[in-house]
Amino acid sequence: MKTTSLFTRVIIALSISIVCIDSYAQRIPKEKGNPFKSSSFWGAAGAAGSRALQAQQQEIARRNAEYTRKAYEMQRQNQELQHKYEHMSKFLTSSAHLRAYTPATSLMAFHPSKEQLKLHYERANYCIATGDTIVGVEILCTVANLGLREAQYDYGLYCTQGKCVKKDIKKGNQYIQEAAKQNHPDALYYLGAAYFYGYEGFQKDSIESIQWLERSAKEGSLQGQEALGNLYFNANDITNAVKYWQMATKNINKADMEETGRQMLGQVYYNLGSIYYNGDLGTSDEGRAINYFKEAANYGNAYSAYILGLIYREKPQNETISCNYIRSSALQGCVDAQVLYGYYCLVGYGTDKDSINAVSWYKEAAANNNVVALCTIPYFYYEAQDNDSTIIWGQRPECCDSADIQYLVGAAYYNKGEYDEAESWWKKSASKQFPDAIWWMYVLNSGIKGDSITGHKYLEQACMQDFPEALCEMGCNYLEGYMVERNVEKGRNLLQIAASKGNGLSYFNLGYSYATKKYNKKVDWTKAAECYRKGAELNCPEAQYSYAYCLKKGKGVKKDKQAATYWLVTAAKNGDEDAIKEIEKMKIDL
Repeated sequence: MKTTSLFTRVIIALSISIVCIDSYAQRIPKEKGNPFKSSSFWGAAGAAGSRALQAQQQEIARRNAEYTRKAYEMQRQNQELQHKYEHMSKFLTSSAHLRAYTPATSLMAFHPSKEQLKLHYERANYCIATGDTIVGVEILCTVANLGLREAQYDYGLYCTQGKCVKKDIKKGNQYIQEAAKQNHPDALYYLGAAYFYGYEGFQKDSIESIQWLERSAKEGSLQGQEALGNLYFNANDITNAVKYWQMATKNINKADMEETGRQMLGQVYYNLGSIYYNGDLGTSDEGRAINYFKEAANYGNAYSAYILGLIYREKPQNETISCNYIRSSALQGCVDAQVLYGYYCLVGYGTDKDSINAVSWYKEAAANNNVVALCTIPYFYYEAQDNDSTIIWGQRPECCDSADIQYLVGAAYYNKGEYDEAESWWKKSASKQFPDAIWWMYVLNSGIKGDSITGHKYLEQACMQDFPEALCEMGCNYLEGYMVERNVEKGRNLLQIAASKGNGLSYFNLGYSYATKKYNKKVDWTKAAECYRKGAELNCPEAQYSYAYCLKKGKGVKKDKQAATYWLVTAAKNGDEDAIKEIEKMKIDL
């Protein structure tokens, strides 16, 4: 019974060999100088590829779990496979029996064929994956000693890492070199990396490194092909970089590769797209670049989808295409795309307007420490009049040194009536010459605190920043002679400057200065009405009410009761108290 049970396990392991045939390619050296720990080996162009390779250890764990799951699925095939492997039953007995075997009494004596060695190699992987590491490693070592290059490479990595066996870097390097002699692609790549970085047992030698990497690339190592492309790119040899990256895109195994390989290939396509888009070979080829970016996106390269979104954004009538690429990139975790997609949702570009969804995407990007998102979210809460959330987000360390965020936090405290806190934050912002903060320091000191001298100093600073409200206020001060020597002409000049910046209240005050005897030897209603009209069109309720008066009385303009009523109603809707009283007397419903 034990023999049959173990044989069943072996048949299951052999049956799933097609799933795990590439397992050796995913074991990664972790010794000092390991290229997967250093982005410099990959360079700027291949940094993402390097990060993908670092995840291969996690992929091994995932695949091992997959072995176990598939083992149970394949039990139904035991009967039809048993006949094929009947000749192996004499030495595949039980776990205990196998532990007693040595290379001299089992496989070494049996002289198995290469096909049989591969079956044993897969069985070794299965044993290790299911926790039977003693048996698995013994079989792996035996098969390696019998010359199977896949087993030599795997066992060599185990020795260099100290995984499942006692750590022995020298011994591990010897096994890997034996695999390289048989042109094992990943062993060749390992030696290329070893000479590049000077792993223990190797001296740094860039020429030797490139020779090994070129051999690995020729044998179909995607790692070697990408690494050579990166090395040549960083050496500004674009032609050779493109040669090896294009070689990687033609890799015959790319259809069956696992996630880490797909990520690497996606990075390769992105690199090629960037080269053709930027014209690094002499001329730009946007069409070819877009094709490469699309391939990269198909292999899960999120940043390529983001770039495609930007490219299509510049093309007319491609809002939806741009939005779809940006959304795809955002869903794959590209932080820049998350911010941009949040903006698309906010303004309705290529999609429906959805401020709630916009905020959620900005928060997603903020969770990934994107400063743009972090410093945008306080604005959302401020616009929503959520003062507490404005303060919480604005006080985050990523934002709190920004002058505009300091101003928002101060405004939120001001709205809550916490004026000391408001002043503290506005002072920080004002020290950075943020105009709004300077203006509100004037308002706070002149109004709430009653400190007109300090307030006037801030008003002067705001005027130096050409802040419209400050210019308007200072213009009125000169008209009245408040805190400054009275000068009507200077006051009007300041009001005119503020009005030219779109400040409707300045037009009202300027019109008032022409319509009042206090500031004129002779009232000029024509100028007054013109200023009131311009202020009304800028939605200033005081100007709207005054212009309605001019139209009603024919002051500076031709009488027009219908137009007068229109502007009176508009002023009332905008909150002008005098207009509201008149509307009530006229019994007009707003």
